[in-house]
Formats: sequence, C-alpha cells, structure tokens
Amino acid sequence: MKNWFFGLIFLAGLAAYALNPLAFSQDGGTGEEELVRALESSGAAFQEYRVLAWSVMRDRQLADSEVEGMAHRVASILGMEQPTLTRHREPDFLGLMLGGPVGSHGWLVVAVQAVAAHPGTASTQPETYLLVSLAGRDQPDGLHQWRQEISAVFEQLSLKPRLSLTVTGTFPGRLDSGQRRQVTKQTFRYLQAKYLEGMEEGDLSSATGYTRLIGNHLTVAGRKVNVNTAVRYHSVDDRTYLSIATPLLDGEY
Repeated sequence: MKNWFFGLIFLAGLAAYALNPLAFSQDGGTGEEELVRALESSGAAFQEYRVLAWSVMRDRQLADSEVEGMAHRVASILGMEQPTLTRHREPDFLGLMLGGPVGSHGWLVVAVQAVAAHPGTASTQPETYLLVSLAGRDQPDGLHQWRQEISAVFEQLSLKPRLSLTVTGTFPGRLDSGQRRQVTKQTFRYLQAKYLEGMEEGDLSSATGYTRLIGNHLTVAGRKVNVNTAVRYHSVDDRTYLSIATPLLDGEY
C-alpha cells in the first residue's frame, strides 16, 4: 500500500501542471460508458475498473490535523470500511493515506499530502493535494456510479477533480504481437479514435489516440489525447490483459 501512496504522490505532481506542457480540458463527457463498451467489443473478459481523481488546493499547506481530518472525512463519505492508515512525515512534507474495502468488491485509497513552499524552485507556494483511487470488480457499469460519487466528494470540498478512468479485461493465454495489434485496432475502431503513437516492447503493446466520443482530453505537444490502451501478457496467471483508459493510463498495467 505504501507504493500505492507514493505513486499517487507522483500523480499529484502531474495534476499541478506547474512545469508540464500538458493542458487538461474537461468540457464534455467523461467517457466511462465508451470505455466499458469498447472493452466488450474487444472480446476480453471484464477484470476490473479504476477511477483516479486528484486536485490541488493552491496557496495553502494544511496543518497535520487538517490533513488527517480531510482524509477521514472523504473515506467516510465514500463508505470505506476498516481503513488502514499510512503516514509519511518530513520537515516540509506531510503525506497521509487511508486504504480499505468499499462494498463487496471494491478497494478505496484516499491520500492527502501537504507540501511546503520552496522559494527559487517550481514549488514557490505551499500546496495541498487530495487524491482518491477506487478499484472495483463487481460489474463494469459500476465505473459510472463511482465516477459520479467520487466527483461529488470533490465538489463538496469546492474542488474540481482531474479524472483518469480505466477498464481492464483479460484473454486466456498469450497473445502474440499481431494479435495484440488486432485488439488495439478493434478498440480504436470502436471508439472511432485517431491513432497517434504506440510502442511495442516484449509482451507489451501500448497506444495513444484521440476520439471525439469523449469530451475530456489532454493536450500534449499540441495534440489532443484522450485514449490510452495497453495489451500485455502476464505469465503468472497465463493471461493477456487489455487496459483502456481516458485520458491516460495510471500506474502499472
């Protein structure tokens, strides 16, 4: 769980976009239905969905008690059961994470970090980040419900979250590179997505693109991006995993 926390800390830096040439636009549909249907069209068996939401409160570094209070409040609203607390403290940084089950098939992580200002660097003002990650394995359509519930929590705090949504499915056995490309093409075809770039390395094939079916997007080097796929074989369980995300995949896949 500690690795999850520091992965979320990294994503918080992305959320700030202080020196990053990414521009985030959230002027349309968030895309959960499109992702679920695209996964179904690929023929993959549903495995799980993930919602990652994050936001930054600029110009303010919360006190220790406020950080813990916010984390517990968000976890309680979202129904986290038996939370496990992880805390990381440094002179200019406080990070706190709560992790625990929600419902019968979900796992929730709530992380709050407060960072002090560092004059002369990119961090010229104190900031506090809120990050929420939910993984569910009940039904794929649960992605829509959890996206709404998590977004509502941020709105209660007067924060506008940036969202990353992912659905994952599996194929039995190992797909070769040609088969992985076919899965990617089918996914892009269903989403009516323009292919931008991709990568193949070993048993992994990944691709990014843009579709008008999903309103949210990032602008990277002047190009709109809101579709990211990965097809990867895992020898541990002898299955090939397909992950489809908008705007980009988060964490490992």
